[in-house]
Amino acid sequence: MPFVGHLPELIIVMVLALLIFGPKRLPEMGKAIGDTVKSFQHSMKTAVEAHDEPAATPRALPPRAGE
Repeated sequence: MPFVGHLPELIIVMVLALLIFGPKRLPEMGKAIGDTVKSFQHSMKTAVEAHDEPAATPRALPPRAGE
């Protein structure tokens, strides 16, 4: 349980967020943050897969004029 040692701080942050944003706005913000994280993870996975793909076999360049 990673939050056990920081439970009082976590409770204070949650209460402050509730006071500042209100109970109607918090679920919307949580969903937006979750969607952003999911999109970022998908983009990173796509970038890593594209980077790990082997390059296409190189084609021979046509000879230059005069050679």
